[in-house]
Amino acid sequence: MLITSLVMSLNQLLPVAILLVLLQVVKKQSSLQIGSVLVIGALMSFLYMQSASWVSQWFEHQGLEYSQIGLCITIFIAVLFFALKQKSAAFYIAVISTITLYLSHYIIYLTSFWQNNDAGQSLFIGTLLGSGICLSFSVLLYFLMNAIKHRFGMYPLFTLLAFNSAAKLLVALDLASQIDLITNTATVWDLRDAL
Repeated sequence: MLITSLVMSLNQLLPVAILLVLLQVVKKQSSLQIGSVLVIGALMSFLYMQSASWVSQWFEHQGLEYSQIGLCITIFIAVLFFALKQKSAAFYIAVISTITLYLSHYIIYLTSFWQNNDAGQSLFIGTLLGSGICLSFSVLLYFLMNAIKHRFGMYPLFTLLAFNSAAKLLVALDLASQIDLITNTATVWDLRDAL
């Protein structure tokens, strides 16, 4: 249970930390803005988790997938807008949407296993270790990205930001294939005749 908690916390907290660091290096936000974004994002995650039962009934019981696809597209557009215009509103939208998307899964995991008396200590230690690893990785990544920014300019940061936000579109495509919004059974290319 300890390893599961550690891996789950890394899986759900690290994407938020990486995006926050990349956006922070592109244009530094104040500590008050970052704190308010984290608090609003956590509140939105709780609201999203609490509303999951009735959201899931939308669109013929595919509402959660559609809402997660919407969050992924919102993250992509907000990061793109932040990279181009560097507006604080885009920073808020990108980080809050990312926190809502990932932290809601993590909250569901924590609340479902917290009720088990035997798992409480392992869950707490795994979450604490995972949060510590994410925090230390974020600090190291921040200094590395600042060094890259000062040495090579903004283009490597924009490239990493593009890769990070494109990963959210891949999550959206995966969700779309799960609900048969797009088909993933078509052959992309066939090499059997070439051999």
